[in-house]
Amino acid sequence: MYERTEIARQQLQQTQITQPALFVIEYALAKLWMSWGISPVAMIGHSIGEYVAACLAGVFSLEDALTLVAVRGRLMQQLPKGAMLSVELDQEAIQFCLNEKLCLAVINAPTNCVVSGTESAIEELQQELQLAGVNCRRLHTSHAFHSAMMDSILGIFTEEVKKVNLNPPEIPFISNLTGGWITPSEATDPSYWTKHLRHTVRFSTGIAELIKDFEQVLLEVGPGRTLNTLAKQQTKDAIILSSMRHPKDEQSDVAFLLNSLGRLWLAGVQVNWFGFYAQEQRHRIPLPTYPFERQRYWIEPQKINDTIDNQAISKKQNIADWFYLPSWKQVNLLEPFKPREIEKAKLCYLVFVDSCNFSLQIAQQLEQKGQEVITVTVGEKFTQLSDHAYAINPEQEDDYDILFQTLGEIDKVPQTIAHFWGVTANTQNLSQTFSEQIQSAISSFQQYQNFGFYSTLSIAKALSKRNITKPLELVVVTNNVHNTSGQEELIPEKGTVLGACKVISQEYPNITCRNIDIIISELKNSSETQLINQIMAELTTQPSDLVVAYRGSHRWVQTTEPKQLKQVEEETTRLREGGIYLIAGDFIGSLGLVFAEYLAQTLQVKLILIGNIGLPRRDEWSQWLTNHGEQDIVSSYIKKILGLEESGTELLMIEADPANIEQMQTAINQAYESFERIHGVFYVTPMSDEKSSFSIQEIGRDQSELQFHSKVYGLYVLEKLLQDRELDFCLLQSSLSSIVGGLGLVAYSAANLFIDSFVVKKNHKNIVPWFCINWDAVRYQQQERKDGAPETSLIDLAMTPNEAWEVCQRVLAIASPSQFIVSPGDLQARISTWIERKSLHKRNNSQEDLLSQHSRPNLQTVYTAPSNEIEQRVAQIWQEIIGVEQIGVNDNFFELGGHSLLAVQVTSRLREIFEVELPLESILFDAPTLAGIAKVIAQKQRRQEDEEIQETADLLQKVRSLSLSEIQQELVTDSE
Repeated sequence: MYERTEIARQQLQQTQITQPALFVIEYALAKLWMSWGISPVAMIGHSIGEYVAACLAGVFSLEDALTLVAVRGRLMQQLPKGAMLSVELDQEAIQFCLNEKLCLAVINAPTNCVVSGTESAIEELQQELQLAGVNCRRLHTSHAFHSAMMDSILGIFTEEVKKVNLNPPEIPFISNLTGGWITPSEATDPSYWTKHLRHTVRFSTGIAELIKDFEQVLLEVGPGRTLNTLAKQQTKDAIILSSMRHPKDEQSDVAFLLNSLGRLWLAGVQVNWFGFYAQEQRHRIPLPTYPFERQRYWIEPQKINDTIDNQAISKKQNIADWFYLPSWKQVNLLEPFKPREIEKAKLCYLVFVDSCNFSLQIAQQLEQKGQEVITVTVGEKFTQLSDHAYAINPEQEDDYDILFQTLGEIDKVPQTIAHFWGVTANTQNLSQTFSEQIQSAISSFQQYQNFGFYSTLSIAKALSKRNITKPLELVVVTNNVHNTSGQEELIPEKGTVLGACKVISQEYPNITCRNIDIIISELKNSSETQLINQIMAELTTQPSDLVVAYRGSHRWVQTTEPKQLKQVEEETTRLREGGIYLIAGDFIGSLGLVFAEYLAQTLQVKLILIGNIGLPRRDEWSQWLTNHGEQDIVSSYIKKILGLEESGTELLMIEADPANIEQMQTAINQAYESFERIHGVFYVTPMSDEKSSFSIQEIGRDQSELQFHSKVYGLYVLEKLLQDRELDFCLLQSSLSSIVGGLGLVAYSAANLFIDSFVVKKNHKNIVPWFCINWDAVRYQQQERKDGAPETSLIDLAMTPNEAWEVCQRVLAIASPSQFIVSPGDLQARISTWIERKSLHKRNNSQEDLLSQHSRPNLQTVYTAPSNEIEQRVAQIWQEIIGVEQIGVNDNFFELGGHSLLAVQVTSRLREIFEVELPLESILFDAPTLAGIAKVIAQKQRRQEDEEIQETADLLQKVRSLSLSEIQQELVTDSE
């Protein structure tokens, strides 16, 4: 249709030509499909694609639609140039990137958004995101669509729309503007189409709405497979097909189209074969007789298995058996190190020196025993102080990278990294000022993270980036982190580093990460020498204990112990009939409204809800419920609140940022004015979801701060506002992730560890009892088991809301407030798998559980197994990241559900594993199949080998040309 020249390509990139071209192709394809009997029961378009959907639905005539699309493109072409950036962040996180020059243009998927704005602003944002480790990619667009740069043409376009006839849709389709089903009033309102040009395209919400109500067979009608890829990110069960091949696919367009038609037929879609053969002539011919046997050979769809495959863990029937307490077990001191054995096995130790210089004594002893020791101290920037001493800035991730790059170049990569930056002299914890100045508390917390949590993450990232994959040990030494005797002055801000310790070992199986906690006051008495000897033994004997505390002359290891909690007797409960209860915090994804419902139903209480409740304005509730389906989370919240009010519950609800002291102070004051007093407080925070899941390699400070916002900063605010208040209790919500970690949950785990330690510290001196529950999964809606689903599925292990409330009641009836771990399955089995890694040791060094893996989808290619080592290793990486099992060598990355941002992660892993420079374009365009990538890797490996051989040959030639005296001189120079 269009000539293949550079001039033509540039013309086609002009939006005044691109938009009509897209419309024409998509409309023609749609009419072709419909002539074959493939007619839509519902539709969704993407930006200009919604005009095609509207035209097919009868909103526009074809002539009017063509006119509007042409005018739309021409008006946009006249605007100043702009740019668009695809970013791998969710809608919530992307808000921090927006300003007057940058707008949220598209929400493509739950973790994929597009930002639109001026070219300079987009370029600056791209650099900032890349420095923060966030995947992003510039789009090939000429203008900043769906942004403020469109504002000057809106009035003109509205007048153009008013010139055409607009009709109610005859086929339902999803609105890009709302993400819900378009209404007749919207479709026939000229201002709707103007807003559609300017405002955010909510494609992700639209797909979620679409697949909820219709049979899941989706057909992309138009060039490429972008919508196909985006839809696959939200459903694993749907059959999703494309009409046209990717431009880089060397395949017949007709063959591709017919293949999709065949797959539609296999999916049960009725095809009008008379329409398909309408333009062809056919002749009847006799077939030989054959006794066709009526035996069924239909391929049944495979069910996705969401079982816990690492060990059979069943849900205990008795709730009393779900509870555990954190505990410590005294064990024998380690055998003193043996100097001769240490000297015989000369190793390299990298020691991050603490401000107390305690670690310098360890370093000196190691050197005296013949070990190679390299020290790292705090500085303004990376500096090499000597052959064995460096300084870095803890806040600069690049400094860590330069450090390990330098060590690699001189062949001094350590076998053991001893991180002592968590040892500080101040045992007062700075907490005396926390209840007075929230900002001071936050600043102090962030400083602790720079030397603890963020520092250890930066070490892990740098090791990975430098392809350091050999086994090594990372020992993180802290003080005043653990509560072994009940007498320690805890520093909860340091406890976050334990989240890094747990998850680093899970995401990087070659790294064994351990924590050793000491008491700093013991460094100034006679026990200091013994402690130094024990730390030496910890570093040189590599014991299996992952969390150790030294208190006096005793060595303690962390454990958990079962604690049976019986059903509550009425006289033991802290909950009052008709009491007044505050539920505060971040309600979205939390247990907040579960608590509210059960308190109201069982105790007829008065309720105060304060925090990030996440609801629209009260006067918008009715419209929201009308426009959104039964499964919408906001709709369910609205219905719960309305249900409480209808049942007669007296309810005060105030929206406020949990971490904003001014907003929360105003809200709390209003609560006390309305009810005079509060009997108990439930502080709620979100449970884990896709927004809290980031691998260590991709997580940045912004993602971590999202977790710290309500779980840490909000808790500081709550502590200040509740001081001197008479309360029966304060209950905080933590997570099982602080016990077992979790792939992709490093920041989530760290934030919950802070909550755990915070509660222990509060109970040390506080009159008000503080409780904390480490929750396992809770399912908010009943889900039916699929036929054949095993007993150990994740659905079976999760608690119901009723069970969660029963857990809550039992905890609040305990006389001694504490931290309670709740696991319906065997907790020790989970710890053995995820922390002690007893079953993970059997696996390859991979992140195969980072995504749940699904059965191989119905692809256009026949499965062909990998035939060599490179193909097998590439297949393993694809399976880990895409989440699909049994990937064949001819399978296309994009047909498997991959997209450009996932390609960034795959490329990074391939570079790490094969140690070759692999351009991103290899996956995106040049060789998007497994076989193609393996071929590129093999070629690059051969090229590297050829270069090494040539270097060796050149060196030999140089040696041959030297005289004996010149060779001797070279050897002397090298030795110096």
